Amino acid sequence: MAVFEYTTNTNLVKWIYINIGGTTKLTSIYKKIDGQIASIKKNGIAIESIFLSTAVAEKTKLTENITLYPVQKAERKYFPQWQLQYYYIKTLDKLLKEHDADYYYLRYPFAHPALLRLIKKYPSKFIIEYNAIQILEIKCEEKTKTRASNISSIMAKLQDYARPLFYEWLYAKPIIKYAHKTLGVTKQISEYYKKYKSKTIAIGNGIATANYLTRIAPPIINSKIKLLILDGTSTQAPWQGTDRLINSIITHKMENVVEILIAGNNTLSSPHSFVTHLGYLNHDELNNIFNQVHIGTGNLCIFRKGLLEGAVLKNREYAARGLPILLAHDDIDISKPAWHDYVYKIKNNEDIINLPKVHQWLINLYKQKPQHAFEMATLAKKTLDFEKKLMLL
Repeated sequence: MAVFEYTTNTNLVKWIYINIGGTTKLTSIYKKIDGQIASIKKNGIAIESIFLSTAVAEKTKLTENITLYPVQKAERKYFPQWQLQYYYIKTLDKLLKEHDADYYYLRYPFAHPALLRLIKKYPSKFIIEYNAIQILEIKCEEKTKTRASNISSIMAKLQDYARPLFYEWLYAKPIIKYAHKTLGVTKQISEYYKKYKSKTIAIGNGIATANYLTRIAPPIINSKIKLLILDGTSTQAPWQGTDRLINSIITHKMENVVEILIAGNNTLSSPHSFVTHLGYLNHDELNNIFNQVHIGTGNLCIFRKGLLEGAVLKNREYAARGLPILLAHDDIDISKPAWHDYVYKIKNNEDIINLPKVHQWLINLYKQKPQHAFEMATLAKKTLDFEKKLMLL
């Protein structure tokens, strides 16, 4: 039985798509979900997408397909994240009582005893999507933090590391047990959770290709290349690997050859003249930036969270817009031979990147395939679009 069950009569199957946590900005994750919902609707399923968010005081439409649902903010001075998780699950319980559905599709947020109790109340009605191996991600994030030997640091470690790790170890398996099915966005993630539940499948992230303009590829002037990083995080994640890229530029003395442009939620400054943080860009501003850059990079160090594979959303946006990709891991879709001409593959480790080779490869690509943007966008529509992903279910 497929994850998405279709009807043979006039009664539509009813779905609620739930995301825990949300801002009022249309991030890359939101764009993914918005396109995913639109495609599911086209395939005969009545679906509503609701994001539980502390950013709104009342129900708010973010897009045609996404509604922000208000969650109480944490007021506690100590361990506010614990209180916030309780509020999220309490609000989720309220939401489920208000919205009856055949299935609840949940982007996995965190392990918690209250979440387990809630899923047990609706046995075999939850479909849970995993975008990471959670226990490895928690450990990775902790390794990157420098903590002082004081009470506040100890409390922070309890909140952000010790309890999440313990809860994941204790409750992840029974949460999956009571779910209808689980979905991993890579084979590695799927295989990890398959040991808890046999009804687990691997489907890489899709993208609504129609929502992205094919860029107008700029020439490589004076052999200088502009590299784009789309950063959808509120704080720079260690697995993004921007530090690895910067170290590689410095090692090869290519400060005047490679320019990094980072578009995202952060408005940071960089000590390096070749790095520019653009901050949050709206749709038109992003279209303009894509017409100025030559190559994009996703996450260059996902090995830091124990992953060999990824289905990174930003890589899919690069592909849909026709921007060549610097890739540092296996990808369930983009590692396939059809993408070979448009993707430069490097090792998924701490090695210095051979940027002179990347540079020469890029110059050759622009010379030999002047229509590469159109070719990539066409290929993305054939292989990465949600319509194609639904056929795999």
